[in-house]
Amino acid sequence: MGASDPRRAPPPPARRRAAVYDPVRDRIVVVGGKGVLFQEVWSLSLGDSLAWSHLSTAGTAPPPRHRHTAVYDSRRDRVIVFGGTTERSQANDVWALTLANPPSWSRLRPEGDVPGGGEGHAAVFDSTADRMMVLEGTSHRSPEFSDLWALELGDEPKWSRLEAVGVAPQRRAWHSAILDPDRRRVVLFGGVDESESKLHRVRLWDTWELSLSETAPEWTEITPVVPPPYALSSQVSVYDSSAQNAVLFGGKYSTPQGARGITNLLWTVSVGGTPSCMQLLPSGSPPAGRAGHSAVLDPIGGRMIRVRRTERQTAWGSLDDHAAGARVGSSATRRRLAEPPLGGTWQSMIRSAGGC
Repeated sequence: MGASDPRRAPPPPARRRAAVYDPVRDRIVVVGGKGVLFQEVWSLSLGDSLAWSHLSTAGTAPPPRHRHTAVYDSRRDRVIVFGGTTERSQANDVWALTLANPPSWSRLRPEGDVPGGGEGHAAVFDSTADRMMVLEGTSHRSPEFSDLWALELGDEPKWSRLEAVGVAPQRRAWHSAILDPDRRRVVLFGGVDESESKLHRVRLWDTWELSLSETAPEWTEITPVVPPPYALSSQVSVYDSSAQNAVLFGGKYSTPQGARGITNLLWTVSVGGTPSCMQLLPSGSPPAGRAGHSAVLDPIGGRMIRVRRTERQTAWGSLDDHAAGARVGSSATRRRLAEPPLGGTWQSMIRSAGGC
């Protein structure tokens, strides 16, 4: 199927999809999710004319799954997909989707100490070391899944368990993470404590960095000058390199007073200087609170694009203060917590009939 009117033909509803930004073609590629066949791959073009397209793929597609992770392998122009939950079990297989025309699936069979199947993990692509990094997560059958893993993506892919030094964070799942390439580190946010039994799990709102030293990676806790007001899990995060900020949206929250729910708040955590947490209040109509959704950074448009889990609406928050001023002038609303937050505006990009 080629490109079509996005208002009439969005992808079918699904939860726990994975999405990546394709910089070669300036589009979002969405794969998998609960409620649809994994063979369905969709793209959203981000040029002058927004359009959803169903991508027809060659090769044998992976089994249907959700709660997986995906990264864009910039060296080989492909999407790497790992893990998640299938109809039968938690998976630990690895698949590659080349994006050259026609897109084609192939299974990777890495050597080395393979992690067990799991979900609730975070993943980033470390282009300098040519590897996909998998951080933490949860597994019904493999406790070691919550360790740090690296998938080397050379001619002969290979898994290895990373032995980090320093005081490690609590075991967790349903957290988010970003790669800070300028400082050669991964920054991890929140999640659900996996060190306790299921009856006593609590949400976390701590922030950690994992330095990517050539000798041994090292864990260090980051303590923002202004801490966040609540614990958070199942949120999304992207890295805005121009502003040196991690931008987080949505998720499930809980407060020390016992309040809990699903939020639609937007936050930044500065990672370029003194760490601080800032709430953003973009103008426009914000999307409803969501957890388990996907988001990518559109570096050309200077915006965070969030793909709703039902795929019936996509919204953005501008990450460029000047662009926000051009759109909304002096009406941009902002809340000062430590430093002036980024400007921005929410805008519905795609909407189909019906709610979610």
